[in-house]
Amino acid sequence: MSTRGRRAVISARLLSAHGDEQAVLFWSATTEETAVAAARALLDARVEAVRTLAKTRQHVEDTRTALVDAETGDAAAYSAAVQAGWTEQELRRVGFGAPARRAPGRPRAPRRGAGTRPGADPANAPANDASDGSAGTTPLASVG
Repeated sequence: MSTRGRRAVISARLLSAHGDEQAVLFWSATTEETAVAAARALLDARVEAVRTLAKTRQHVEDTRTALVDAETGDAAAYSAAVQAGWTEQELRRVGFGAPARRAPGRPRAPRRGAGTRPGADPANAPANDASDGSAGTTPLASVG
């Protein structure tokens, strides 16, 4: 029997990254070159799958970056609306809740109470002593 008659022709099929079936290789097991070509065809398909994965991962990363940029812009616009005189409650009433991300920049200090001065430490404030006889009265309360 000739070499040609003993050849075992094998076909392999696999799914591409897009899901369509395609013939990847036809090879003869009788020669080294065809075996190497078949192995390369299989590796090429695997490499293509990794290439597709790399592209989609880059797309995901680009989309995340775009989302961060959009949220930062939204926060800056919200902050500008508040600086222009809108209250957070008014903005909520017209459909704009607080942004998911804070505007970049220096963090705001917490709001102080009505009776405190900047730099004043309430722990060091003078105690209300009743040695002068005023015992808790204010100047307005004593008028009258």
